[in-house]
Amino acid sequence: MLDSADRQNKASELLDVLRRIERRGRYDAARRARSISGRVFKYAISTNRAQRDHRLT
Repeated sequence: MLDSADRQNKASELLDVLRRIERRGRYDAARRARSISGRVFKYAISTNRAQRDHRLT
């Protein structure tokens, strides 16, 4: 299980990626990437591979 520091790192890594996409002016792509990551986290939670959605950290 991840401790709070690891969870924060995962969330900040995702945010960094989304911001890089936005800096290129690809706002729709960033929104879609965030949406897809949410689906991945929901799947991981439902299959007990993750405890929570790191996008919400």
